[in-house]
Amino acid sequence: MTDFNQIKIKLKLSIGFPVANREEETFLSEHISEEEWNKLGFFEKDEFIQNEILREWAYDYIEMSAYIEDEAND
Repeated sequence: MTDFNQIKIKLKLSIGFPVANREEETFLSEHISEEEWNKLGFFEKDEFIQNEILREWAYDYIEMSAYIEDEAND
């Protein structure tokens, strides 16, 4: 059995530009305890990796915004 503290998650981000590719590794234990991880089912583990770890990491590199332009200024 793999030591929980040695499990690595590989994170990749690409937004369509060769120079904009990012790749990093993080330890799973930095994001969740072994006890909490073991309580999760297979699909919940995948969801945790995608929604908690990957999104949080990606948002450090992506600035996004959306707004309605004030029509009075057109």
